[in-house]
Amino acid sequence: MATLASFISFALLVCLVAYGVCKAPGRSLKSGNTPAIILLGGCAIAYAVIAALGLRFFYDRYVLFLLLAAVLFLSTVAAAIPFHRSSVGANAILALALLLEAVFTTTMTRDYLEWNRTRWAATSELLASGISWRSIDGGYEFNGWLGYDVTDQTKPGKSSSWVVDDEYTIASGPMPGFSVHRTYTFRRLLTGQNATVLVLHRNRN
Repeated sequence: MATLASFISFALLVCLVAYGVCKAPGRSLKSGNTPAIILLGGCAIAYAVIAALGLRFFYDRYVLFLLLAAVLFLSTVAAAIPFHRSSVGANAILALALLLEAVFTTTMTRDYLEWNRTRWAATSELLASGISWRSIDGGYEFNGWLGYDVTDQTKPGKSSSWVVDDEYTIASGPMPGFSVHRTYTFRRLLTGQNATVLVLHRNRN
């Protein structure tokens, strides 16, 4: 649902930018919201295009940013409406939308940071037990931090660059050829449910 809302917001931004460009010649740049509409819309559209073209893999979370951009655009449009009862109602709806967006993004950020803390706790305990970072696939942040090499290339069968040996792998769920070595649990506020970070150990052939 969030992904669908984000793409609808993107379509809305395109329409608003087109409207702002069409109305720009007849409006002073020192008044109205046309400059803000063009600026914010242009930045949001450029972001979406770069995100789509500059990545090998496109994840739907990259378009969530457009939800906030759509709220900002609707705010500029509402501000241009002469004050009357309908504009008061529109501003109230916008304020509610902005509040929901703030709660959603804050909660998601907290959940991501909690997942990241749990992941680093798992890799730290592996290191503390005497396991070399070269035997751990802890994600590109972990392996890049400890073993960055500008000449390193992603090896066949490995998740990313800088993974020397994935004997121990940090994952969100089971993987073929691996058994669960240790389980770490944290709570997601967005869903109200517990989530896990698994330390997997490659099975011996």
